[in-house]
Amino acid sequence: MKFQADFIDKVRDANDIVSVIGDVVELSHSGSSLKGLCPFPGHAERTPSFFVSEPKQVYHCFGCRKSGNVFSFMMDYHGMDFVQSVEALANRAGIPIPKIEYKKEDQEKENEIKTFFKLNKYVASYFYKNLKAQKKDHPIWQYIKKRNLSEEVLEDFKIGFAPNSWSTLSEILKKAKAPLALCEKLGLIKKKQNQEHFDIFRNRLMFPIISVSENVLGFGGRSIDENEQPKYLNSPETPVFNKSKTLYGVHATAKYIRAEKEVILVEGYMDLISLYQFGIKNVVATLGTAFTHEHARAIKKLCNKVTVLFDSDEAGQIAAQRALPFFLEEAILSKCLVLTGAKDPDEYIRLHGAEKFKQALQLAPDHFSVVLTSMMRGFKGRATDKKEVLSQIQPFLDRVKDQQLRSLYLQETADRLNLDTNIITHASPVKRAQVIENTKKNESLINLSEIPKEEKLLVQYMLVEQEYLERVRDTEHLISSFISPITRELAQSIIEKYCQNPSDFDRLAASLLGTAQRQILKDLIALFVEDRPKDKDEERKLVSDCILQVSRRSLKIKAKEILSQIKTEPEVNVKKLQDYFELAKEQKGPQRR
Repeated sequence: MKFQADFIDKVRDANDIVSVIGDVVELSHSGSSLKGLCPFPGHAERTPSFFVSEPKQVYHCFGCRKSGNVFSFMMDYHGMDFVQSVEALANRAGIPIPKIEYKKEDQEKENEIKTFFKLNKYVASYFYKNLKAQKKDHPIWQYIKKRNLSEEVLEDFKIGFAPNSWSTLSEILKKAKAPLALCEKLGLIKKKQNQEHFDIFRNRLMFPIISVSENVLGFGGRSIDENEQPKYLNSPETPVFNKSKTLYGVHATAKYIRAEKEVILVEGYMDLISLYQFGIKNVVATLGTAFTHEHARAIKKLCNKVTVLFDSDEAGQIAAQRALPFFLEEAILSKCLVLTGAKDPDEYIRLHGAEKFKQALQLAPDHFSVVLTSMMRGFKGRATDKKEVLSQIQPFLDRVKDQQLRSLYLQETADRLNLDTNIITHASPVKRAQVIENTKKNESLINLSEIPKEEKLLVQYMLVEQEYLERVRDTEHLISSFISPITRELAQSIIEKYCQNPSDFDRLAASLLGTAQRQILKDLIALFVEDRPKDKDEERKLVSDCILQVSRRSLKIKAKEILSQIKTEPEVNVKKLQDYFELAKEQKGPQRR
């Protein structure tokens, strides 16, 4: 869903960043800003380095370098995407989400989906409360103790208990006047021949499957009686739950994944929960189904690095091999770890502990290398062996979107098979258009170190003080003289946005963080929240010096161009000489004001 710019502005203005961050961070005044301990996962600190600027409505951590506006905070802290952050903040401020105009049948579907979410949330709450209501000698608590599940885990994942009863949930839903037909669609209850309903989940530890936006999509139930089959029972496919698109645990782990910029992919609920409980929280799990392209896309929204951690049996290895093409197509860098000495990650971390597990993660080989090794079992180096391996590995090479990575994989394959890379390339040439497209993408990456310091400072100060913005705007030809297209475009965007509403200067930086220049803006925010020099004249002098440097550099470039013309064109007229001397004189001319 896309929102109009005015709606985004309305939501941002309605949510004071100090209040939003203050919900999770204890802030205290420090000069013109507020400070507190950094709340982001992966950055534990004792001395506050996290600052919030109330006037500018931005934050910055001098430790982990995260910064942004109120939407960025929701994304960084809660693991949401941009749309989810806008919706969450709109709900927080009581602002209605714009309604999409639906046809009648589409509106009915939308209403049904909302009802599904409400029903699932209601049932998840019931299962959770039911667990808490059981006495400590109940078999469910014995099972929880056996699996060493902590109170934190039970709370974070809203784990509950479905009683050993045929109709307890059915009766509760009837009393609540829930639409039983929809409850049947959700796989919560089922109708008998005598028209009475019975519960689907019975005597099971219940795992709600929750989205990043906190919607309960479905359930997984683990039998606590080892003789009862199936061991795991999942909700059926519904309009709100598709196992081929859904990753378990993401509602609790997304913020850790974003912080680590890497995710561990496991196969089941207990694998994820065990790792989480041992302090390894950047994890997601599939739901008893094959890994799909939709799963890869869901991961790509969170990060672009993954370590696949499937079981060590043959089925687990086949699953790992089938997952690789999807990572290659989404340009996700993947490693693959096969744990030895345990049947799954849950057992491994309980036997060997978190430190040994982390060491194994550090040594995890490249996913492509693992797949190539499996294809080379029984390899004797014969030409027919090489052809066989090439025929198997070629489809993987052809799906690598990142051309730099493809070249490295080609080289690795060639080295392992003792072949020239040209032989492999010739077998399946990559389209030139694809190479050009990917090259352009790589060239478009921003390198902040290449931006002249004086231009970077001017852009920063344009956002700090209205006076400085107007100085830059009113200095003739100044912005067009910026060498860096990044700062030139950003300065123009700042002025355009400012001219639309000069009275709202303080919110200028926060509103620009939603534009295409978001990356460099976040890098420049530190200046807003750190204590600036109290000497205003010193600050004005710095701005003037930067303007002077940009102006003189521009004049110098023009003078060189004219001098080059004078040397290469004998017929040059006197006017060119006059222009050159005038520019050389001007390089000394512009004075500070």
